[in-house]
Amino acid sequence: KTLAFLLPSLQRLLLLQNNMHPKTNRKVQMLIISPTRELAHQIATETRRLTQHPRSASAGAGAANDTNEDDSTILTSQVMYGGMPKYADLQRLRQQVPHILTATPGRLLDHIQHTQLASDNTDNDTEGEPFRNLLSNVQILVLDEMDTLLKSGFRDAIQEILHHLPPQRQTLLFS
Repeated sequence: KTLAFLLPSLQRLLLLQNNMHPKTNRKVQMLIISPTRELAHQIATETRRLTQHPRSASAGAGAANDTNEDDSTILTSQVMYGGMPKYADLQRLRQQVPHILTATPGRLLDHIQHTQLASDNTDNDTEGEPFRNLLSNVQILVLDEMDTLLKSGFRDAIQEILHHLPPQRQTLLFS
Protein backbone atom coordinates (compact mmCIF):
# COMPACT_ATOMS: atom_id res chain seq x y z
CA LYS A 1 0.00 0.00 0.00
CA THR A 2 2.84 2.40 0.78
CA LEU A 3 4.09 2.08 -2.79
CA ALA A 4 0.57 2.82 -4.07
CA PHE A 5 0.87 6.41 -2.87
CA LEU A 6 4.65 6.84 -2.92
CA LEU A 7 5.39 5.97 -6.54
CA PRO A 8 2.88 8.31 -8.25
CA SER A 9 3.55 11.06 -5.69
CA LEU A 10 7.31 10.86 -6.19
CA GLN A 11 6.81 10.99 -9.95
CA ARG A 12 4.68 14.12 -9.56
CA LEU A 13 7.26 15.77 -7.28
CA LEU A 14 10.04 15.04 -9.76
CA LEU A 15 8.04 16.72 -12.52
CA LEU A 16 7.39 19.72 -10.27
CA GLN A 17 11.10 20.08 -9.43
CA ASN A 18 11.87 21.40 -12.91
CA ASN A 19 9.36 24.25 -12.61
CA MET A 20 9.97 25.34 -9.02
CA HIS A 21 11.57 28.52 -7.89
CA PRO A 22 14.64 27.77 -5.71
CA LYS A 23 13.03 29.39 -2.62
CA THR A 24 9.87 27.33 -3.03
CA ASN A 25 11.95 24.19 -3.43
CA ARG A 26 13.32 24.70 0.11
CA LYS A 27 9.97 23.88 1.69
CA VAL A 28 8.14 20.62 2.34
CA GLN A 29 6.31 19.55 -0.82
CA MET A 30 4.82 16.26 0.34
CA LEU A 31 3.46 15.58 3.82
CA ILE A 32 2.64 12.05 4.95
CA ILE A 33 0.74 11.69 8.23
CA SER A 34 0.74 8.31 9.93
CA PRO A 35 -0.95 7.27 13.21
CA THR A 36 2.04 5.43 14.72
CA ARG A 37 5.79 5.90 14.91
CA GLU A 38 6.32 2.35 13.62
CA LEU A 39 4.31 3.03 10.48
CA ALA A 40 5.93 6.45 10.05
CA HIS A 41 9.36 4.83 10.29
CA GLN A 42 8.37 2.15 7.74
CA ILE A 43 7.08 4.78 5.29
CA ALA A 44 10.23 6.87 5.75
CA THR A 45 12.42 3.83 5.07
CA GLU A 46 10.56 3.10 1.81
CA THR A 47 10.74 6.78 0.84
CA ARG A 48 14.51 6.88 1.34
CA ARG A 49 14.93 3.64 -0.58
CA LEU A 50 12.98 5.00 -3.53
CA THR A 51 14.59 8.44 -3.57
CA GLN A 52 18.21 7.34 -3.36
CA HIS A 53 19.71 7.66 -6.77
CA PRO A 54 23.43 6.96 -7.09
CA ARG A 55 25.18 9.69 -9.02
CA SER A 56 27.17 7.10 -10.95
CA ALA A 57 23.97 5.58 -12.39
CA SER A 58 22.59 8.93 -13.53
CA ALA A 59 25.86 10.34 -14.87
CA GLY A 60 26.75 7.32 -16.98
CA ALA A 61 29.85 5.16 -17.11
CA GLY A 62 33.00 6.46 -15.52
CA ALA A 63 31.27 8.81 -13.07
CA ALA A 64 32.67 9.12 -9.57
CA ASN A 65 30.85 7.18 -6.88
CA ASP A 66 29.79 9.84 -4.39
CA THR A 67 28.47 8.63 -1.03
CA ASN A 68 27.26 12.05 0.18
CA GLU A 69 23.51 11.69 0.76
CA ASP A 70 22.81 15.23 -0.50
CA ASP A 71 24.44 14.36 -3.82
CA SER A 72 22.90 10.91 -4.13
CA THR A 73 19.25 11.76 -3.56
CA ILE A 74 16.97 13.60 -5.91
CA LEU A 75 14.29 14.23 -3.31
CA THR A 76 15.11 14.46 0.38
CA SER A 77 12.98 13.12 3.21
CA GLN A 78 12.70 13.22 6.98
CA VAL A 79 10.58 11.48 9.60
CA MET A 80 9.28 13.00 12.85
CA TYR A 81 7.47 11.19 15.64
CA GLY A 82 7.07 11.29 19.38
CA GLY A 83 9.43 9.42 21.63
CA MET A 84 12.47 10.99 19.98
CA PRO A 85 14.03 14.29 21.07
CA LYS A 86 12.58 17.30 19.26
CA TYR A 87 16.11 18.65 19.10
CA ALA A 88 17.02 15.84 16.67
CA ASP A 89 14.17 16.94 14.36
CA LEU A 90 15.43 20.52 14.42
CA GLN A 91 19.02 19.53 13.82
CA ARG A 92 18.05 17.65 10.64
CA LEU A 93 15.85 20.56 9.51
CA ARG A 94 18.77 22.95 9.92
CA GLN A 95 20.89 20.74 7.70
CA GLN A 96 18.24 20.56 4.99
CA VAL A 97 14.49 21.06 4.79
CA PRO A 98 13.12 17.85 3.27
CA HIS A 99 10.97 17.68 0.16
CA ILE A 100 9.04 14.85 1.85
CA LEU A 101 8.09 14.87 5.52
CA THR A 102 6.56 11.83 7.23
CA ALA A 103 5.19 12.51 10.71
CA THR A 104 2.77 11.43 13.38
CA PRO A 105 0.01 13.97 14.07
CA GLY A 106 1.03 14.73 17.64
CA ARG A 107 4.67 15.53 16.85
CA LEU A 108 3.75 17.50 13.74
CA LEU A 109 1.18 19.59 15.59
CA ASP A 110 3.66 20.20 18.42
CA HIS A 111 6.16 21.61 15.91
CA ILE A 112 3.47 23.69 14.17
CA GLN A 113 2.35 25.24 17.45
CA HIS A 114 5.67 25.69 19.25
CA THR A 115 8.72 25.47 17.00
CA GLN A 116 10.59 28.46 15.65
CA LEU A 117 13.48 27.62 13.36
CA ALA A 118 16.61 29.57 14.18
CA SER A 119 17.87 31.82 11.43
CA ASP A 120 21.34 31.16 10.03
CA ASN A 121 22.98 33.65 12.39
CA THR A 122 21.59 32.32 15.67
CA ASP A 123 21.18 29.02 17.49
CA ASN A 124 18.20 30.29 19.48
CA ASP A 125 15.07 28.33 18.53
CA THR A 126 12.79 30.93 20.11
CA GLU A 127 13.52 33.38 17.30
CA GLY A 128 13.27 32.86 13.58
CA GLU A 129 10.85 31.39 11.08
CA PRO A 130 7.87 29.44 12.41
CA PHE A 131 7.99 25.73 11.55
CA ARG A 132 4.51 26.01 10.04
CA ASN A 133 5.95 28.18 7.23
CA LEU A 134 7.81 25.11 5.96
CA LEU A 135 4.40 23.62 5.13
CA SER A 136 3.23 26.54 2.97
CA ASN A 137 4.11 24.75 -0.27
CA VAL A 138 2.78 21.25 0.39
CA GLN A 139 1.60 19.91 -2.97
CA ILE A 140 0.62 16.43 -1.79
CA LEU A 141 -0.88 15.38 1.54
CA VAL A 142 -1.18 11.68 2.39
CA LEU A 143 -3.28 10.60 5.37
CA ASP A 144 -2.26 6.97 5.84
CA GLU A 145 -4.44 4.67 7.93
CA MET A 146 -7.10 7.38 8.04
CA ASP A 147 -9.52 5.13 9.90
CA THR A 148 -6.93 4.58 12.65
CA LEU A 149 -6.15 8.30 12.76
CA LEU A 150 -9.83 9.03 13.43
CA LYS A 151 -10.31 6.14 15.90
CA SER A 152 -7.20 7.16 17.84
CA GLY A 153 -8.58 10.61 18.56
CA PHE A 154 -6.42 12.56 16.13
CA ARG A 155 -9.37 14.28 14.44
CA ASP A 156 -8.75 17.68 16.10
CA ALA A 157 -5.01 17.47 15.47
CA ILE A 158 -5.59 16.64 11.78
CA GLN A 159 -8.00 19.56 11.41
CA GLU A 160 -5.47 21.93 12.99
CA ILE A 161 -2.70 20.63 10.71
CA LEU A 162 -4.94 21.07 7.64
CA HIS A 163 -5.48 24.68 8.66
CA HIS A 164 -1.74 25.33 8.13
CA LEU A 165 -1.53 23.71 4.69
CA PRO A 166 -2.26 25.41 1.37
CA PRO A 167 -5.83 24.86 0.15
CA GLN A 168 -4.62 23.97 -3.36
CA ARG A 169 -3.07 20.54 -2.89
CA GLN A 170 -3.72 16.91 -3.69
CA THR A 171 -5.00 14.97 -0.67
CA LEU A 172 -4.82 11.18 -0.59
CA LEU A 173 -6.62 9.08 2.05
CA PHE A 174 -5.68 5.46 2.70
CA SER A 175 -7.04 2.79 5.07
